[in-house]
Parts: sequence; C-alpha cells; structure tokens
Amino acid sequence: AAISALSFSIYDACVPSLPRAADGAGGPTVEADLTLRLYAARFSQLLLFPFEVLRRRAMVEVDGWGVGTVQSGLKVVRSAGVGGLWCGINANLWKLSPSIGVSHLVYHGVVGVAVGAAVAAGERG
Repeated sequence: AAISALSFSIYDACVPSLPRAADGAGGPTVEADLTLRLYAARFSQLLLFPFEVLRRRAMVEVDGWGVGTVQSGLKVVRSAGVGGLWCGINANLWKLSPSIGVSHLVYHGVVGVAVGAAVAAGERG
C-alpha cells in the first residue's frame, strides 16, 4: 500500500510538467504519461524495498520475543552489506510493475469519473 501511495504522489506531483497532447483535451501525451507512471512506480519501489525486506525477515526470523525489524536489519547488513537490503529488487520490479500499471490506470479512470461527476453536479446547480 505504501508503494502505491508513494507512486501516486510522485505521479501527481510530476504530471503538470509533462508535454501536452495536441488533441486539444489538455492531457499529457500517452507516451509521456505511461513513462511517468513507470518511473514513479519503480522509484517508489526502490525507495521502499528495504522496508519490505526488513518486514519479511522479521516475520521469518521469529526466535521469540525481542526479535524484530531492527535486529533483522542488522543481520542483513552484517551478512550482505547495505546492498543486501535491495537483494531481490529486480524480481520485485518485474513482479509488481504490471499490478502498479493497472492500479495507476484504474486510479486515473476513477479520478476522471469523479471530476466529470463534480462538473456535472456543478452545472445542475
């Protein structure tokens, strides 16, 4: 959920700077829009992936009370270095990219419907 929220935030912050389509609708070009969606999703995954690694390790390495995320993180860094926090990122990018793409398209569609409904409600009075 955090990856999607960050991805949507990055997309929404950057979309005003995209080149606009020449069709008069005022929206960004399809190529620019899809490229921004891809980069927003991947950037958010790169930022938050270490937290996913720590969460998974903490769930697997339950030796009793007191073993948590910090201890699991220290074990990862000691055994594999800081880069170990990104171990498996390539597979994760391939796995999550389609779902994030679908999420962004659904989000964009819902926002479009909501804006259209708000405009229609404003016209009625």
